[in-house]
Amino acid sequence: MTSWWLGNLAEYSLQVVLLVAVGGLLPAVLRLREPRIRLVYWQVLLACCLLLPFVQPWHVPGPATLPTLFNFEASVTAAATGHGGSLGFWIGAVLGVGAVARLLWLGVGMIRLARLRTTAKHMDGVPVEAGRDTQFCVTPHVDGPVTFGWLRPAVLLPESFPLAQPDTQTAVLMHELVHIERRDWLWTVAEEVVRSALWFHPAIRWVISRIQLAREQVVDREVVKRTGGREAYLRALVEITKARVAPALSAAPAFLRKRHLKARVQTLLEDVSMTKFRMMVSLGGMTLLLIAAGLVAVSHFPLSAAPQESEKVERVGNGTSAPRLVARAEPTYTQEARDADVEGTVVLKLEVWPDGKAHNVEVIRGLGYGLDEEATKTVQLWEFEPGIKDGKAVRVAATVEMNFRL
Repeated sequence: MTSWWLGNLAEYSLQVVLLVAVGGLLPAVLRLREPRIRLVYWQVLLACCLLLPFVQPWHVPGPATLPTLFNFEASVTAAATGHGGSLGFWIGAVLGVGAVARLLWLGVGMIRLARLRTTAKHMDGVPVEAGRDTQFCVTPHVDGPVTFGWLRPAVLLPESFPLAQPDTQTAVLMHELVHIERRDWLWTVAEEVVRSALWFHPAIRWVISRIQLAREQVVDREVVKRTGGREAYLRALVEITKARVAPALSAAPAFLRKRHLKARVQTLLEDVSMTKFRMMVSLGGMTLLLIAAGLVAVSHFPLSAAPQESEKVERVGNGTSAPRLVARAEPTYTQEARDADVEGTVVLKLEVWPDGKAHNVEVIRGLGYGLDEEATKTVQLWEFEPGIKDGKAVRVAATVEMNFRL
């Protein structure tokens, strides 16, 4: 039912906000500056956010003390508004369309990369040793190095790259080779899928950006370690920054995102080291605090179990709670009834199912002139919080009186 999933989505979003707020502060408070450890930490934090719905107990709503007889006015003014759409439906539609659009954009990026690979020119005289299946290509359609692919990885380079200094070429190509060795393209695609599915949540997007920054910092340090040329590598970062104009393709890890430049340069200039003991203590403390934050988030913003449908129709009383109306639409006052000055009450008998909708609607007492049909159609648009028995949502019989007044 709409109110069920929408409420759970809101609660889950708040859980993630609380967990990320605490988790985002811990590396700074505990001075966790080693890139490899930070990368693992941010990945674990993202995994915790994604696993939250699966590792927590789901709350079973308790019974509510509510009446079984609903009585509503339907005036000429209300009739002019017509049948409004469900807010939950439109929210779901926006979230779904946004996710699909982002996934399609990711797919378009992959197709574009495949086409660039087929049209790019092979680069000769590569100053680094690479695997047999790795291709180095030059194309005018990129303004910075782009690496993608798993079984047959490819590195796309801008047309100006062969004119760069030899030490700059070595630094850049070594950076891309380290990405290939680490299979970072697969991680990037997985992260973009998560970002697409949860595009509406800023906390998820922020954690993914931290992961990508930490990954680049890990690769930066590995390149400097292999080449022994920190200055050449820093110069390569600056040159790529000046050359880059278009945004990076989401389907491949970029050599440099401008917003990450300062943090990456700072990490390269720092001589960061942590003793094994301090590292273990920091990770242990962060784990305990994350668990505590998760418990607080789950207890304060619990998820509700999905109501289970029952074939038996219950009646209010003897442990069965009454349904509660949570969203309504207004009926239309027909022109035929308005011309005849018809007023009165349409009495409906119905069943409220665990999906929160009215089913098996029957007119017990009608008015004619099309008002009976309008009352029936309108009540089927309403959304209810279903009746509860023994902690489970059940079908409950109810009566609705819908008043029509001119």
